[in-house]
Amino acid sequence: MRVDVRRSRLATPTFPHKPMTQKDRTQLYVWTGALGIAATAVFLTKTFAPLPFKAHVFLCMAFGPMVAAGAPGMARYLKRGAESLLIDTAGRFAVIAGSFHLAMTCVQTTTLILMRERIAAADEIARPALRQILDGVFTVQLGLCFCWDLFIALATLMFSIAMIRRGGRLAALGGMGVLLGTLFLGMKLWTYPIPPAEAGLFDLGPGLGAWYLLFASAILATAREVAAIETAQLGDNARL
Repeated sequence: MRVDVRRSRLATPTFPHKPMTQKDRTQLYVWTGALGIAATAVFLTKTFAPLPFKAHVFLCMAFGPMVAAGAPGMARYLKRGAESLLIDTAGRFAVIAGSFHLAMTCVQTTTLILMRERIAAADEIARPALRQILDGVFTVQLGLCFCWDLFIALATLMFSIAMIRRGGRLAALGGMGVLLGTLFLGMKLWTYPIPPAEAGLFDLGPGLGAWYLLFASAILATAREVAAIETAQLGDNARL
């Protein structure tokens, strides 16, 4: 059977590509910065604020997707129209990290809710065995938590190295990110599989969150400026 290649190609639907304008890029970076600030606020709230259980679970579930949604914009902000394998990898690692955080939250909360219900409904003889099962199953979320920590630490280091290479106002933030990311990852690896805070050290997660708050604030403050630089870099004449 012969296939008419020309006819097949003509039958393939095509979609017109509308290039981004400077206004589009400015809006992208404004939303990226605002989303990063919101994600940091969610992280700090769920970590430190005394919340009802369902409110805490909702914030934990929202945080991972917010990280994944904001990562591509952060990567594009640093690239500024140029190609960079380092920054692309950092953005993808941040998306993977957000996915692992959501998986960790779902596994943790599902296990706690269902097993606590079964423990409460069981008799005194069965409860000790169910509590042992809960302790064993609950270690699964430690592995997912480590995956989240690993990928967000690597993303932070790569973003930070890109900032240092670019120089200018972001260089100092990049140096801070290299220091925080290295310490954070080092402690996680040293105490693996136990979290550092449970192994006699301390949790640098809030410090990393503060770093991303500064990064997101910088994106929001310079959205228009960087959009203009990217537009010039790509040779886009549609400056609306």
